[in-house]
Amino acid sequence: MNGWFPEKLFRYRGTTSKHFDEELEQLRDNRVWLNFLDTQNDPFEGCVSHRVGTYDEFTSKHRELRDLLAKEFPGFELLPETISEQDFNICNIQSPLFHETVRQQAVVASFSKGWQSTLMWGHYADAFKGICLQFTASPTAGVEGPPFFPVQYWKEEPPEFSSFDFFVQTRVAVSLSGLTESEQRTTIANLAYEKIKVAATSKSYDWVYEEEVRMASFLGVPGYYQVPGMKLTGVIFGPRVEAPTYSRVMNALGEGIDYFRMDLRANAYGYVLFPITTPAKQAFL
Repeated sequence: MNGWFPEKLFRYRGTTSKHFDEELEQLRDNRVWLNFLDTQNDPFEGCVSHRVGTYDEFTSKHRELRDLLAKEFPGFELLPETISEQDFNICNIQSPLFHETVRQQAVVASFSKGWQSTLMWGHYADAFKGICLQFTASPTAGVEGPPFFPVQYWKEEPPEFSSFDFFVQTRVAVSLSGLTESEQRTTIANLAYEKIKVAATSKSYDWVYEEEVRMASFLGVPGYYQVPGMKLTGVIFGPRVEAPTYSRVMNALGEGIDYFRMDLRANAYGYVLFPITTPAKQAFL
């Protein structure tokens, strides 16, 4: 994990979804669901700020990148020797469509750095009738699974995306499609994916309260994936959770994790956690 990575991450969940029992079953194996960006509640997901550059600027960047790729992948013709003005004009026309490319290739699962956000409980945990999952960094946790990225919050405009960025994304990405996602991340080919990663992990500053960290894959395949480097270690029950939900969750996940009941703090806006002890667990199991 990088230096920015917190020891614990939290995932707010409602309990009324028809897929909730399936989700609990997958959580036993430390797996969470990753889905396309257009299933999120923010209509600006994957947006970028389009910039049209000049032909000279475009060709200069092309020569620099071609030289870099030639050193990294000798014998591979990853980019053409020259770029015609027609290619340049096509990229200018098509690059605004990059937003749709991001939506088709990025699948994500959202986590948060904290468990005490009133807005998060209200928006994502059935108005406090849901739960919050606690994941803790663990040296014994598996490392397989899509990586984590901190969400970046932008105050005025989304991250910039130029016509050359579009060219790199479409031409180099296709040329290196035979490489695994891990190889793409650890080679100079990352240049071809950097913008899609930025676009898929950027949001308006309006959402900064979420303190979001995303598991993200860029292969366009939704599904359940292992959480890398972290284990499910706890469940926090919201203050409006009813008894059947306690039983449903505890029976599915068993006694190997910690359970907490969240109550409203007396005489103040805030919350306190009370561990659910073993005798109390038995009442629900």
